[in-house]
Amino acid sequence: MLFTVSTKMKLLTVIPKNVWVSMGILFCALAPFFHDMITIPGEGLRWWVPVLGIEDFLTTTDGKVWGYSTYRVFLYMAGIQLALFLGWFIALHLARNKSYRFVLYFPTLLFGYQFLLVVFNLRATKLNDFNYKIVLIIALGMVLIGNFFFNKQNTENIGH
Repeated sequence: MLFTVSTKMKLLTVIPKNVWVSMGILFCALAPFFHDMITIPGEGLRWWVPVLGIEDFLTTTDGKVWGYSTYRVFLYMAGIQLALFLGWFIALHLARNKSYRFVLYFPTLLFGYQFLLVVFNLRATKLNDFNYKIVLIIALGMVLIGNFFFNKQNTENIGH
């Protein structure tokens, strides 16, 4: 429900926080299906989508869209990674003042990293190799767990 507040001849519409949260969750859920909204399989963009040259900009000399066979597939993969990252980011945000919050940094950073690899066409580089990801995850995990357990405030609250 929208609320309208009058302030000295101006009408100000106040949108409750729940509406913004609901819209964010809806965006996360729909991000992987963005490609269905703006493209037609085998044909390209829908008639109502303005041609901004993004597909041409992202298409490499081999005819692929940053390593993917089509623009539609690129949008699908980017949407999946974005939805996963945003979902974990929201979970991390909602876990403020919780003792388990540090664990949520793992999936948030991992899916953020994956999203950046897709968006900046770094999938075929060494940054996407299995070894780098594992080392990065283990190093980050050790730092976060060490920080959690060596912080006096956290160790005092473990049993509560």
